[in-house]
Amino acid sequence: MAKDKDGAPRRPKNSDTNYTTNGSRYWQEWVPLASGRKLIRGKNHGEWKRKRDDAIRLDALGIVITDSKFEDAFKVWMKAIVSNRPIKDSTLCQYERQWLHDIKPDKIIGYKLHEIKTIDIQQFIDRRKAKGASDSKMLQVMKLMGSFFRYIHEEGYIRRNPMTKVPKIKVYGKKKIVVFSDDEIKRLLGATEGNRLKFLFYLALGSGARDGELSALNHGAIDVESGTMHVTTTATVERVSEGKGAYAIGTPKTEEGFRDIPLSKTVLREYRMHRARQQEEYLAGGRGKLAADTPVFETTRRTRIRTAGFRHLLIKLCEAADVTYRKFHTFRDTYITKLVQDGEPIAVVQKLAGHASIEQTMEYVHVEDDRIKKTGLSIEKIF
Repeated sequence: MAKDKDGAPRRPKNSDTNYTTNGSRYWQEWVPLASGRKLIRGKNHGEWKRKRDDAIRLDALGIVITDSKFEDAFKVWMKAIVSNRPIKDSTLCQYERQWLHDIKPDKIIGYKLHEIKTIDIQQFIDRRKAKGASDSKMLQVMKLMGSFFRYIHEEGYIRRNPMTKVPKIKVYGKKKIVVFSDDEIKRLLGATEGNRLKFLFYLALGSGARDGELSALNHGAIDVESGTMHVTTTATVERVSEGKGAYAIGTPKTEEGFRDIPLSKTVLREYRMHRARQQEEYLAGGRGKLAADTPVFETTRRTRIRTAGFRHLLIKLCEAADVTYRKFHTFRDTYITKLVQDGEPIAVVQKLAGHASIEQTMEYVHVEDDRIKKTGLSIEKIF
């Protein structure tokens, strides 16, 4: 209890503190709850009181369960905290799938929160790996579990975070960016002759747009006069139930995703031919003229082509062109790499690619191995 100048006990002021850690002052105190004691910490006594009152209120509703099992607390956290964060349905579905397929099947969900130790987390990782989970998969799972344990620790539900000292999972063999060679591009484009979706491959290569952005693209987003493609939509996931989503059209994940991409004369020429061919199909089917909200890429049944459809189209194209199949994303990697190799400023490339950070763009700034070997000849000239 706080004391006055004479050392006599007094009622704490809102600005009072009673605890110091890492040079910072706080007010912390254990609070008895129906579900067990909880250590609550605030920047001062006033904040501590607000947190205490919230804890008592939530405890009365059965939400704060200090002595609960991992499974019960995790499900409450996902429902009350994660689902209310400003995240897209696709991200929430991803978290739910990690819970359903990578965490829930393990016995750790039956452990009580306050009894979980660092070794329990490590053994959980080892068990999942023994079941076939890759390092990259477990790295993502650990990020989700880390967020959970960090939250309940900061809120005072547990005295220590068992994940603090868990060795970070290292993913070796970072994937090298693979692009289509000039010869492969020539053969791929050559194999598109006669293909009703020829423009798809020209646009993918000439804009670097993501497959989801191409799937969501409507005719109104391509301005022929200015030679610009406006990226404002993308294919996304609309949550249907826990861990399950349905195909939907939404907005880009980040602000950088909204962008205008200049199109070359070749790409614009292909677009005009593609639009004219699609218009003929509409008229033949009695559907009238193309509208601004008509999908640029449709099946023969007049439905929007999804990203999985792009993959199947590329598989067939690679077979026809005798080119080793690579992911559809390779068109995007090729576009960005070409811009970098041609000396375009990194900031410009970042904007065109819609990267959220310059670090993403810098991954494309790499030196080929044969270029490195030739430096020996340059050094030799010194002598």
